[in-house]
Amino acid sequence: MRALQSLLLTSAAIAGVAMPAVAATTTERYCLITDVTAFENRVHIRCTQPPTPSTGNSSSSAAEAKLDKFLYDQTPYFAVESSTPLAGHVATLGAAAMQTGMVVRIVFRTDSSLNPVGCQKNDCRRLLSFWMIK
Repeated sequence: MRALQSLLLTSAAIAGVAMPAVAATTTERYCLITDVTAFENRVHIRCTQPPTPSTGNSSSSAAEAKLDKFLYDQTPYFAVESSTPLAGHVATLGAAAMQTGMVVRIVFRTDSSLNPVGCQKNDCRRLLSFWMIK
């Protein structure tokens, strides 16, 4: 199969035909930033679950809250390479959001094989974008 894929890509390149890119899975999450750290090779933020408005005491919302907490605890870090233009924005906006307690919305890759160098597969994912929420 790999030989066929390689042959198709090579043939497409020679013919000047664009092959469709394989879409990496992304997802979004609300986040309360508790840490912004700059390393030599990456900048990362640490997220915790932001407070949510009370929806009553239903067992359904309690179960959802436990699942959300589990997901936040499993992947608290989101990083970009320090060599990318996004790194400075992550550091600046991340620090501002942390200092003001503003909630941010983040977009990140779910596949840990796409993590930046130094971003551990068990607790970190590649950050694609984020913005502050009023």
